[in-house]
Amino acid sequence: MATKYDGALTLALVENYLACYDCHPFNDQVPSIAAVARVLSVTRETVKTWMHGTNHPEFTVLMDHLLAEQERVLLNKGLVGGFNSAITKLGLGSHGYSDRQETNVSGAIGVVGQNITEDMDPKEASRLYQEMLSKC
Repeated sequence: MATKYDGALTLALVENYLACYDCHPFNDQVPSIAAVARVLSVTRETVKTWMHGTNHPEFTVLMDHLLAEQERVLLNKGLVGGFNSAITKLGLGSHGYSDRQETNVSGAIGVVGQNITEDMDPKEASRLYQEMLSKC
C-alpha cells in the first residue's frame, strides 16, 4: 500500500471524492476517512497522519471540509429520520455531540434548619443523616 503523498494528484482525488461521495463507486451515505484511504490506496492511519501533520496544509483543510460535511449530513439526516438514530448518535459523537447532561449539586446535606457540615461532630452528623434517611 502506498504511503507517499503526491501533492496535486492526492488533492484532486480527495476533491473528486468529496464532490460526489454519494455517487462514487463506494456509494457512501456519509463521507469518511476510510473511503479517502481507499481512494488514495493508503491506510486510514496514513490519512490521519497527513491530516494532522504540518507538511500538507492543503490536505488538512480539505479533510476539515470532509469532516464538516460528515457532521452536516449526519445531523440533517439524523433529524429527519434518514439514518438509524444509534448510528447517527455514534457518528456525531466524534464531532463533539453528546446526550449526556451535567448535573452539579452543591450545598449541605440535611433537613431544613439542621444541615450536616464539615466541621460538625461526626456522631452528630451521623445522627442527623440517619434522621434524614428515616424521613425519605
